[in-house]
Formats: sequence, structure tokens, C-alpha cells
Amino acid sequence: MGLKYSFIYPFSHWLLTLIISPFIVMMVSDSPYLNNIGAVFIMMLFGLLYSLPTFIIYIIGFFIFKKYNINLFILKTSLIFTALIGMVLTILLLFDQDEFVFIVSYGIIINILGLMLPISRKKDLVKK
Repeated sequence: MGLKYSFIYPFSHWLLTLIISPFIVMMVSDSPYLNNIGAVFIMMLFGLLYSLPTFIIYIIGFFIFKKYNINLFILKTSLIFTALIGMVLTILLLFDQDEFVFIVSYGIIINILGLMLPISRKKDLVKK
């Protein structure tokens, strides 16, 4: 049986990262501006907007790898690396303080979700 890459993976990886990471930032940050629930929702909203360019590159990479039926390990590694580089560049370009907290929090969640979420499912063999 072959593997079929699921289109749900990129969206679930992106959205779950945007939902979970602000809570991690809130827990580890010592800034009073980031330690409240209102800041979490603002981080989610701005994270959604700021991550769109990286997500577009991520989706393009996913489709290219899917088209050529690339090895699962290489696919996941490349997508996680794309998300990490995009996130680090975005945060370093936009923020002048607390960037280390954001980079570590988002980076940990990107890695954990990228490795844990299933990217493929077995193809069903249908007799014709």
C-alpha cells in the first residue's frame, strides 16, 4: 500500500501552532503585557496575519513535495524547517523586545506539532 499525503496536515499544523503558542508565551513571559488572556487573543490574531506569507510558502512546498511523492521524513523535515525559518525571520523583523520568548515558544510548538500530527494515510486499494 502506498501513502497519500493529507491536505489537512498543513492547515492543522498552522492553526494549532497559532492557537497553542500564545498560551506558552503567556506562561513563560515575565512581561505584564503578555501575562493576560487578552494578550493571548491579540497574539492569535496578529499571528494569523503575520504568518500568512510563511504559510503560503509552506503550502507551495507541500504541493511540490506531494506532486513528486517525496519521502515522508524529508517532507516533514522540510515543512518544519520552512515554518521555523519563516517564524524566526518574521519575529526578528517585527519585534525589538521579547523576541526570544516568542521564538522559543513558537519554535517548540512548531516542532512538536510538526512531528506528532499525521501527514499521510494509507491509500485504499479499490479493485476496478
